[in-house]
Amino acid sequence: MENTGKTQNDFFEAGIGETKSIDIRKLSKGDKIETTVAGISGGIIFLDLSAKTEGILDASEFTEEDGSLKVKQGDTLSVYFTGESPDGPKFTSRFNSEDSGVEILGQAYKNNIPVEGTVEKEIKGGFEIKLGKARAFCPWSQMGGKNGIKESGEIPSGKKMTFLIQEFKDNGRNIVVSNRAFVEQENKKFIQEMQKTIREGTEVEGTVTSLHPFGAFVDLGGIQALIPVSEICRRKISGVEEMKEILPEGKRVKAVVLKTDWNHNKVSLSMKALERDPWTGVSEKYFPGDRISGPVSKTADFGVFVALEEGVEGLVHITELEKAGLVPDSKTNIRKVFTPGENFNAEILSVDESGRRISLAPAESREQTEATQKYFNGASDGETYNPFAELLKKKNNKKTFNI
Repeated sequence: MENTGKTQNDFFEAGIGETKSIDIRKLSKGDKIETTVAGISGGIIFLDLSAKTEGILDASEFTEEDGSLKVKQGDTLSVYFTGESPDGPKFTSRFNSEDSGVEILGQAYKNNIPVEGTVEKEIKGGFEIKLGKARAFCPWSQMGGKNGIKESGEIPSGKKMTFLIQEFKDNGRNIVVSNRAFVEQENKKFIQEMQKTIREGTEVEGTVTSLHPFGAFVDLGGIQALIPVSEICRRKISGVEEMKEILPEGKRVKAVVLKTDWNHNKVSLSMKALERDPWTGVSEKYFPGDRISGPVSKTADFGVFVALEEGVEGLVHITELEKAGLVPDSKTNIRKVFTPGENFNAEILSVDESGRRISLAPAESREQTEATQKYFNGASDGETYNPFAELLKKKNNKKTFNI
């Protein structure tokens, strides 16, 4: 917990904040004000009232389970006046059991102020809740967040929880409260704060929480964001097992926000966007006429893709395969002729960096490939095999046949 070591007067003299002067004498219990945190010391949050004294608020209301504070000096808070104390005007972000007299509960209902209560017992249709000296009823459907509670006994007696008063009748003798309404209200505030920092195009950091065939979920401090499998990296990922090698659960990762849908609390991220684009500078690296050799990365009805480098592929269109005699015609099932992973020698026809396209043609025809293979295997019957002479012979035979 932050402790500056300063006194209440020190914070006042520092003149922190530009809060409009508040006349404490005109405040009634339950009145809501907007103010600024002037400082934090000794378990107390001092509030700037631009008056001769600061307001005070128990720091435990903004303390996480690990002891850290959710607020800091300079933050703006919405708080409620609960009355004077020996240390100064006292405020709260919610009313606790000690504050919850009938007058306070009436103000809490009127101003939609959260109240702290204790679960007394489970009764028919819901729970009996103690609010100070008053008793309230919380319907089963209004206990817990969006998904509610699953089974009886899930909420133990004696548990302290925060509620919003939904009904206040008969001078406090008939009170209905909702924990779910409070949770949803807090979630809405949280989402509004997250919208200020999680915007499309911004870089964020989070922790991998789970992996699925369609991508990885990352916790961004309370928001579950999705990195689609296609946005993890530039190379293709075959499945969850391969994904685990890159993004094991618990790993801290950086990514760029691709899209936000705050109506459904959905955020999409991309790690790939932080990588260097492999197509940058391709036109200065590859030129028409160059010969390349690479593995077949994938096949399609219209041709064969050849990997030039990580993230850069070229296409050998089926018409080029047909010209080279590597397929009989354009109706050939290419997947039966070429297998991903096999080596392919090609010649670059054109390079379009902006369109991310490289057109290729086979560097050798089928006849050239067969002639070369026969040469390396050696001629039979003791003959010396000359592949170039053999090709010339075939060419002359074709001319004679055409004539």
